[in-house]
Amino acid sequence: QEVKKRMNCEYEILNNEDGELEANLKNRMEVIRLIREWKADIVITHPSYDYHPDHRNTSLLVQDAAFLVNVPKILPEVPALTESPLFLYTRGRYADRQKPNPDIVVDITPVVREKAYIIDAHASQIYEWLPWINRSNKIIPDTQEEKIEYILKEYVLKRGEIKEKDRPVVEKWYGSKAKEVKTIEAFEICEFGRSVDDREIRELFPMFPK
Repeated sequence: QEVKKRMNCEYEILNNEDGELEANLKNRMEVIRLIREWKADIVITHPSYDYHPDHRNTSLLVQDAAFLVNVPKILPEVPALTESPLFLYTRGRYADRQKPNPDIVVDITPVVREKAYIIDAHASQIYEWLPWINRSNKIIPDTQEEKIEYILKEYVLKRGEIKEKDRPVVEKWYGSKAKEVKTIEAFEICEFGRSVDDREIRELFPMFPK
């Protein structure tokens, strides 16, 4: 609810317990239903090589839905999409050996603090669970301003760092403005969904310079 308030967005939560998500038929149909009802242009999911089983199974569910959202006889009570969305994987904490370079990078340099503010809404995750599971010795700050700085450093800037393999992709999408890009979100295209060329990607990501 706090994330919803901070982002001014809508969302739905499916009824799955933490650590117990399965890539089964019931959940697949739920994902297909949601994508069809949203008439999504872009669907973003976890990478298939993620460390957490819930994340990997989410990725598999979305991959399975990527083709089936267009099939009329699958879940016929919800009209099939006539055009498939673009399906993307986020960058994981581990390297994708099959496809090490991202397809799309988005400059988030101007909004790094906004991202930190959204992450801060997940208080128990960021300030309790992750420090515990990572056996962290870092002191969690007390004030809101210090917490945003903590998240900015530990999560946003570190995970959005431009790696050497990212530079050609940044230059591809940002051209002469590439040097202004300091922090990114990186995405890999899932080929089970919509096939897109560079022109279509620029239409879907209007923040790219023309």
